[in-house]
Amino acid sequence: MAGRLGNVSDDEIAAMHRPALLQLVVTGMTATAEGERAAAASATTRSPHTETVRPRELEVHLELKRAELELRKAELDAENKRAEREQELRMRQMEMEEKKERQDRKDRIEFDLGIKELEMQIGRQRLELEV
Repeated sequence: MAGRLGNVSDDEIAAMHRPALLQLVVTGMTATAEGERAAAASATTRSPHTETVRPRELEVHLELKRAELELRKAELDAENKRAEREQELRMRQMEMEEKKERQDRKDRIEFDLGIKELEMQIGRQRLELEV
């Protein structure tokens, strides 16, 4: 891969890992800036190249800040997805508990009905014996 961003194709840039790309940009800009500073120190007049050093540093800082913000956004997105999964899990657990409670109530009602039927049968048998 080329040492300067200008020599890199768009496909290569898109395929690069974000921190690696930033490192490449910073390395290219600082290498150019250091070369320009050395040339400016030896020259008696101020060249237009040295005036672009500060804006390049600002560009690097801005790009790093953008990268930090993108990373923070990605972290927040991941945290939101995790929270959504936890919420879905809690909802499923609550649904299962409700279903279990309904089944328990149904079983109790059926049990109570069975006992009532047995009591009625016993009562009927007593009446038949008395008659």
